[in-house]
Amino acid sequence: MLLVSEQGLLACIAAMYLMAVAIAAFGLRGTGWRRIWFLAVLISFGAGIRRAILLFMDIRLGHAQIEHMPGELLSLLILAVTLNIGVAMLCLMFRSMERSQEALRESEEHFRGMVGYLSGIVYRCLNDASWTMLYVSDTIETLTGYPAADFIKDGRCSFASLIVPEDRAAVRALRTDIEKGETFELTYRLRHASGEILWVSEKGCGVYDADDNLLWLVGYIHDTTKERKAQQLLCAQRDLALALSHSRGLDETLGLCLETAISAADMDAGGVYLADAEIGGFQLVRHYGLSEAFVQNASHYAADSVNTRLVRQGTPIYAQYEEILRTDPPILRQEGLKAIGVIPIVHDNQV
Repeated sequence: MLLVSEQGLLACIAAMYLMAVAIAAFGLRGTGWRRIWFLAVLISFGAGIRRAILLFMDIRLGHAQIEHMPGELLSLLILAVTLNIGVAMLCLMFRSMERSQEALRESEEHFRGMVGYLSGIVYRCLNDASWTMLYVSDTIETLTGYPAADFIKDGRCSFASLIVPEDRAAVRALRTDIEKGETFELTYRLRHASGEILWVSEKGCGVYDADDNLLWLVGYIHDTTKERKAQQLLCAQRDLALALSHSRGLDETLGLCLETAISAADMDAGGVYLADAEIGGFQLVRHYGLSEAFVQNASHYAADSVNTRLVRQGTPIYAQYEEILRTDPPILRQEGLKAIGVIPIVHDNQV
């Protein structure tokens, strides 16, 4: 009667082992650590079920020692229970990890979606000489002309290298003096991949660990070029109006207008031509930033010249220099002009 009860208990223990394997097969599917844990469960299952089978055979053949039987059964039962509890806990742990990872992915997608609506750059970077980016939003390509991947750690481009040399020292000084809990605000110039100079505004702060060691910087950078140019234009108009009120003649007036236009448009050089009513051409009367050789070659355009006909159409022209003007090639190459804007001033349908 005792042996029958022990055989039944062995059958229950074997069923518990099989249940543990079934739970593991369902709950530990996948790759990586799950496979490793599933292999560990199989090894435990193999060891336990082997011992249960051997004990069952001993009972059937009458080789089992009655005094050792309770201890053998108890050890197998404890192993079976422990294995089931361990498998259940592993399944719950991996399920919790899956939920956490899913929540993290959703949070990242939500964050990236919000960042995608911003016109500026959201970043996290090291406070080193290159300001190595740990994260930077994709909008950096719009601002700098370089994709975000070029700035991420060990990328081929550093953000610090895009800051114009004249502004680097001041930017570095402000970032170096960051105090915990305080934000920093900077305004400086960046060089776009095309060569264009842009004004940007940056606001950020430092992130510290429990020991007050600076981990990295986080912040937001946006393009303020249009706003700054608009402000500069307003200031230029005001200054020009004040200067013109004290002008003593046409020549000085034209000079003031030319200097203001060059400054407001960030041009390197320029000139003012007046229409010659007698011969129908145009005469250079004021110029800035042009060499004497160039001025001598381009100081007058005859009435039948291609350049005069273009100007008399009364339409502003913006193009590559060699596409529209017929200056001698040696002079053109020596001057180094690349682009030009021609703005005819029309009054009473006359240029």
